[in-house]
Amino acid sequence: MLRYIRRHRVVALVGARQVGKSSLAEEVAARFEGPTTIHRLDKVPARQRLVVPERALAGSKGLVILDEVQRLPRLFLALPKILEATGDQARFLLLGGTPKNLLTPSLEEIKDDIAIHELPGLSLHEVGSENFERLWLRGGKPCSFTAKTPLDSFEWRTQHTLDIIEADPQRSGPPIAAGPMRSFLLSLAQYHGRVLDIVELARSFGVRSSTVQRYLDVLRESSVIRMLEPKRSGRTAGELVLPKVFFSDTGVLHNLTGLSTLAELEASTKAALSWKGYAMESVIQRIRAGASECSHWSLKGGQGLDLLVTRGGMRWGFEFQYIENPRLTASMKLAVQELKLDRLDVVHKSVGPTMLDGGIPVHTLDSLPRSLRLPDGFERRPEFLEMEQELAEAEI
Repeated sequence: MLRYIRRHRVVALVGARQVGKSSLAEEVAARFEGPTTIHRLDKVPARQRLVVPERALAGSKGLVILDEVQRLPRLFLALPKILEATGDQARFLLLGGTPKNLLTPSLEEIKDDIAIHELPGLSLHEVGSENFERLWLRGGKPCSFTAKTPLDSFEWRTQHTLDIIEADPQRSGPPIAAGPMRSFLLSLAQYHGRVLDIVELARSFGVRSSTVQRYLDVLRESSVIRMLEPKRSGRTAGELVLPKVFFSDTGVLHNLTGLSTLAELEASTKAALSWKGYAMESVIQRIRAGASECSHWSLKGGQGLDLLVTRGGMRWGFEFQYIENPRLTASMKLAVQELKLDRLDVVHKSVGPTMLDGGIPVHTLDSLPRSLRLPDGFERRPEFLEMEQELAEAEI
């Protein structure tokens, strides 16, 4: 994070609620060489002091941390004037906004001064591969994962879900009442891992399609859900053009579906789709893939590819198999051919062969942090290199 701050005058740390943004900011402040000021905008006095942010922050020096920035929308419009006034004397760390806030036309003139860093929840390489089942059940929110008992974790997530319902809908646009958002989340949990027809969902929910789209936008902005857009080869009949929806944190999903223990989860009919979503997020975190790099490929007959990551002209496919033994399927062969994949990997739920016919690697979730290696020519992001270093140090 300090690397971003040294290179950019504004760094936006975005991500879901309770993933540790404030804790990370405090750690950054402790390591920053120079004066540090923290404005906690969830407090009314702090917002009142910054009611005209371009005036209040014009004389800032050192590191200025603004927490819960979504509570002060005026700040985003004022950023160009603030940067003009402070020059190179100050660095601003923004917590709690969304990429949408920082990609508006009004900020086009200072886009080179802004870096956006998304903080995900706890990952497999952070908690240790031996804890992969605990991470699947409880999700990656630190308070949920570290709770003493499954019941404590479930109760914490119940309150966290309430916070999502009551607070996140206020982040942008007109407020959404808690009752409809709760009903919508419960309905949406039934679509996790599935192709989402917004018109169908709106009909079943009894609202307009535009209302459903609004709810989805709010949840996506708040990193509660991931919408995986469709990829088309243009050569195969029956390609679906609808997105897939996943809850970014399986702990939230399990809370909405009432699954509080691993035994309940594994016995549930929702286990396979839950596990696939968890495995997909684990891969995305491991290789540091951006949302725009990820898509799915699906056909009306049920064939397709679970995850396609496209970066720099390379196409890397992933198949997630919650079955007894990993295998090379006709669907995988078709995906390689039609999408012209440069590489295809399988993530499987249990120990088995490490390679399938055709040189297709097989990973399990407990082996994923160390077994998944980026192919030659696939750009290695700084976050990935940092993770590699952490894994190497853990082995010493």
